Amino acid sequence: MTRSDSVKEGKRILQILRGGETKDQFFDSVEELCPDWTKMTQGHLFGEVWSRPGLSLRERSMITVAMLVIHGRNDLGLKAQMEFALHLGISKEQIFEIIMHATHYGGWPCGANAMRLAMEVFSTKNPADTEGSR
Repeated sequence: MTRSDSVKEGKRILQILRGGETKDQFFDSVEELCPDWTKMTQGHLFGEVWSRPGLSLRERSMITVAMLVIHGRNDLGLKAQMEFALHLGISKEQIFEIIMHATHYGGWPCGANAMRLAMEVFSTKNPADTEGSR
Protein backbone atom coordinates (compact mmCIF):
# COMPACT_ATOMS: atom_id res chain seq x y z
CA MET A 1 0.00 0.00 0.00
CA THR A 2 1.39 3.40 -0.94
CA ARG A 3 1.44 6.26 1.55
CA SER A 4 -1.33 7.95 -0.44
CA ASP A 5 -3.43 4.76 -0.30
CA SER A 6 -2.80 4.46 3.46
CA VAL A 7 -3.89 8.06 4.07
CA LYS A 8 -7.01 7.53 1.95
CA GLU A 9 -7.87 4.35 3.88
CA GLY A 10 -7.18 6.12 7.17
CA LYS A 11 -9.57 8.92 6.27
CA ARG A 12 -12.20 6.30 5.38
CA ILE A 13 -11.75 4.55 8.75
CA LEU A 14 -11.88 7.86 10.62
CA GLN A 15 -15.10 8.79 8.83
CA ILE A 16 -16.65 5.51 10.05
CA LEU A 17 -15.37 6.12 13.58
CA ARG A 18 -16.83 9.65 13.56
CA GLY A 19 -20.26 8.39 12.57
CA GLY A 20 -20.00 9.64 9.00
CA GLU A 21 -18.45 13.02 9.74
CA THR A 22 -15.60 13.93 7.41
CA LYS A 23 -14.30 16.91 9.40
CA ASP A 24 -12.45 16.84 12.70
CA GLN A 25 -11.55 20.09 14.43
CA PHE A 26 -8.42 18.62 16.03
CA PHE A 27 -7.04 17.03 12.84
CA ASP A 28 -7.94 20.10 10.78
CA SER A 29 -6.09 22.39 13.23
CA VAL A 30 -3.01 20.17 13.40
CA GLU A 31 -2.95 19.74 9.63
CA GLU A 32 -2.54 23.51 9.24
CA LEU A 33 0.48 23.45 11.56
CA CYS A 34 2.05 20.08 10.73
CA PRO A 35 0.51 18.26 7.76
CA ASP A 36 3.06 15.43 7.94
CA TRP A 37 1.92 14.49 11.46
CA THR A 38 -1.70 14.34 10.31
CA LYS A 39 -0.84 12.25 7.26
CA MET A 40 1.31 9.90 9.38
CA THR A 41 -1.47 9.44 11.91
CA GLN A 42 -4.18 8.98 9.30
CA GLY A 43 -2.02 6.76 7.10
CA HIS A 44 -0.23 4.56 9.60
CA LEU A 45 -2.46 4.37 12.67
CA PHE A 46 -5.85 4.39 10.97
CA GLY A 47 -4.97 3.36 7.40
CA GLU A 48 -2.66 0.46 8.26
CA VAL A 49 -3.26 -0.55 11.89
CA TRP A 50 -7.02 -0.01 12.33
CA SER A 51 -7.75 -1.51 8.88
CA ARG A 52 -5.86 -4.76 9.49
CA PRO A 53 -7.84 -8.00 9.29
CA GLY A 54 -8.32 -10.08 12.42
CA LEU A 55 -10.24 -7.63 14.61
CA SER A 56 -13.36 -5.65 13.82
CA LEU A 57 -13.49 -1.90 14.30
CA ARG A 58 -15.75 -2.50 17.34
CA GLU A 59 -13.19 -4.84 18.89
CA ARG A 60 -10.34 -2.43 18.18
CA SER A 61 -12.38 0.37 19.70
CA MET A 62 -13.08 -1.54 22.92
CA ILE A 63 -9.41 -2.52 23.24
CA THR A 64 -8.31 1.06 22.64
CA VAL A 65 -10.70 2.45 25.25
CA ALA A 66 -9.40 -0.09 27.78
CA MET A 67 -5.76 0.75 27.05
CA LEU A 68 -6.37 4.49 27.34
CA VAL A 69 -8.26 4.00 30.61
CA ILE A 70 -5.19 2.27 32.03
CA HIS A 71 -2.92 5.12 30.88
CA GLY A 72 -5.03 7.44 33.01
CA ARG A 73 -3.71 10.62 31.41
CA ASN A 74 -5.14 10.86 27.94
CA ASP A 75 -8.17 13.15 28.13
CA LEU A 76 -8.38 14.09 24.45
CA GLY A 77 -7.61 10.61 23.14
CA LEU A 78 -9.86 8.75 25.58
CA LYS A 79 -12.79 11.10 24.98
CA ALA A 80 -12.39 10.72 21.21
CA GLN A 81 -12.21 6.94 21.50
CA MET A 82 -15.35 6.85 23.65
CA GLU A 83 -17.14 8.89 20.99
CA PHE A 84 -15.84 6.52 18.29
CA ALA A 85 -17.10 3.57 20.36
CA LEU A 86 -20.58 5.11 20.55
CA HIS A 87 -20.58 5.63 16.77
CA LEU A 88 -19.69 1.95 16.33
CA GLY A 89 -22.70 0.90 18.42
CA ILE A 90 -20.89 0.18 21.67
CA SER A 91 -23.30 1.20 24.43
CA LYS A 92 -22.52 3.48 27.35
CA GLU A 93 -23.14 0.47 29.60
CA GLN A 94 -20.46 -1.47 27.71
CA ILE A 95 -18.07 1.46 28.04
CA PHE A 96 -18.73 1.57 31.80
CA GLU A 97 -18.01 -2.18 31.96
CA ILE A 98 -14.74 -1.65 30.08
CA ILE A 99 -13.79 1.09 32.55
CA MET A 100 -14.69 -1.06 35.56
CA HIS A 101 -12.69 -3.99 34.20
CA ALA A 102 -9.67 -1.85 33.30
CA THR A 103 -9.76 -0.09 36.69
CA HIS A 104 -8.62 -3.33 38.33
CA TYR A 105 -5.53 -3.44 36.12
CA GLY A 106 -4.71 0.27 35.91
CA GLY A 107 -5.76 1.39 39.38
CA TRP A 108 -8.57 3.42 40.87
CA PRO A 109 -7.19 6.86 39.93
CA CYS A 110 -7.15 5.77 36.27
CA GLY A 111 -10.67 4.40 36.57
CA ALA A 112 -11.97 7.54 38.29
CA ASN A 113 -10.44 9.71 35.56
CA ALA A 114 -12.08 7.54 32.89
CA MET A 115 -15.46 7.71 34.64
CA ARG A 116 -15.19 11.51 34.76
CA LEU A 117 -14.40 11.62 31.04
CA ALA A 118 -17.21 9.18 30.21
CA MET A 119 -19.69 11.35 32.08
CA GLU A 120 -18.49 14.37 30.05
CA VAL A 121 -18.82 12.49 26.77
CA PHE A 122 -22.25 11.09 27.61
CA SER A 123 -23.56 14.46 28.79
CA THR A 124 -22.85 15.98 25.37
CA LYS A 125 -24.40 13.14 23.38
CA ASN A 126 -28.02 12.62 22.44
CA PRO A 127 -29.41 9.83 24.72
CA ALA A 128 -30.43 7.88 21.61
CA ASP A 129 -26.76 7.80 20.58
CA THR A 130 -25.77 5.97 23.78
CA GLU A 131 -28.56 3.43 24.20
CA GLY A 132 -26.83 0.30 23.00
CA SER A 133 -25.57 -1.66 20.08
CA ARG A 134 -26.88 -0.82 16.67
